[in-house]
Amino acid sequence: MFETRWRSRQGLWGSQRFRLGRLLCFELRRAARRVQEWSLVWIFFLLIVLLFTIGLGAHQQRLSIQQGAGVIWVAVLLAMMLSFERLWRDEWEQGMLAQFRLSLGSLISLVWLKMTVHWVFSGLALLLLLPLALLFLDFPLRLLPLLLLTLSLGTQALSVQVALGSAMTLGLRRAGFLIALLLLPLYLPILIFGMAVFERASLGLPYASTLGLLWVLWGLSLSLLPSVTAKILGWTIEDQALL
Repeated sequence: MFETRWRSRQGLWGSQRFRLGRLLCFELRRAARRVQEWSLVWIFFLLIVLLFTIGLGAHQQRLSIQQGAGVIWVAVLLAMMLSFERLWRDEWEQGMLAQFRLSLGSLISLVWLKMTVHWVFSGLALLLLLPLALLFLDFPLRLLPLLLLTLSLGTQALSVQVALGSAMTLGLRRAGFLIALLLLPLYLPILIFGMAVFERASLGLPYASTLGLLWVLWGLSLSLLPSVTAKILGWTIEDQALL
């Protein structure tokens, strides 16, 4: 009897993993077909850095390490804020959220899938463009690994926060400013600690403790916010069913 239950559970888990794999491939293909929309995020990131460099003019060499990292962090933050509008909108308008909950058993798996795809086409793509953006700034290449590490943590946390903000404003048109305002208490500490790492690095001070705090914020975001997002989506499905 125990062996029968174990095989049934193993079969259910295997079929669920198969459905998750198919859904991940589907989301990646759909995101790849929207490459023109994603390219706006990438171009906007480079444009912010370029315009800041043009504004500095001859004073570009006076830019400190902390200020250069600040330009990159703010440009990444603003660029990723452009990519949230259609995160859940298509599924909500087509009534697919309820179907996903029935097929997957829980919305938490869907949340993780959507956040992963969002990060690949926004956060990871911006990290790949980072060496090109640093050409516009007088930023020391010796700190490039540290910048990649902190931005990797920051962009993953931002993808989680963007998914939460998009779920909170689902159904509202042009909710960009509202999402930015709602997420301010979440992404502002990440921005502050990400900047603090380079402030201490520029002064030659140890920054391991500050980097550790950034790791803590990253861990809290990825461990708590997906469940909250799935819960909000569940309430949205219930409200949509009552209409």
